[in-house]
Amino acid sequence: MQAVRLLPHLFLVNSLTPEGSPLPTCYSYALDAPAGFVFIDCGSHRAWPLFLEGWKRLQIEDRPWIAAFLTHYHGDHSLAGPAFQARGARLYAHPYTAEVLATQIERAFGPIGTDEVGPFSVDVRVQDGERVAVAGQELEMVYTPGHTLGCLSLLTTVDGRRCLFTGDLILDRGRLGFCGSHGFSAQSVLASLQKCARRDFDLLLGGHHCATRGARACIERGIARGEKDLWASQIAGPRTKRR
Repeated sequence: MQAVRLLPHLFLVNSLTPEGSPLPTCYSYALDAPAGFVFIDCGSHRAWPLFLEGWKRLQIEDRPWIAAFLTHYHGDHSLAGPAFQARGARLYAHPYTAEVLATQIERAFGPIGTDEVGPFSVDVRVQDGERVAVAGQELEMVYTPGHTLGCLSLLTTVDGRRCLFTGDLILDRGRLGFCGSHGFSAQSVLASLQKCARRDFDLLLGGHHCATRGARACIERGIARGEKDLWASQIAGPRTKRR
């Protein structure tokens, strides 16, 4: 279990099994906003108990959970959503992500498992360019499709630092994430990275990695790989069932 303070008002909670092997989950981020906590991605339902364990280890003030934003519908990012709602957080997502979770949730499962979570509703659907003010924190929605349709990145300022949350748009060293989703498009990933590169940011906070230094280089590395067609072996390699 890892639980880390990245900035005075920004935390990373990453669930691991006691043996250290990663559960199928993602990095969840918590913003300590003026009126309560705002989360980016919820993780998987099976990792929820370990998320709570990491949360306790942070020993931060017990304040209201106000909102949780989903970057996309994959289960390692979304399926703990109802648990966050039960704690009082409202779920925010792109309309495509919200529709999948409400009507085609089996597409979210993949290797995560299908026996514990039924369809659920997102509370608020958000669009590209929308600026959402919640708990005293303003976040800009940036539509960044490619990994899936409906992918959102989020841009906000925490402790004077510009933070870009990108979900699974790009992994470390410019690598792609899972390439088997409906609507996956390497061209869209490249266009989304180019869109992000035009933004001002200091930290790059992804779903399975984060860069508190050299954040822009991570985006530029992905763009370079995309422009040189260096993703081809990943795209052509073994895939799990499309979801």
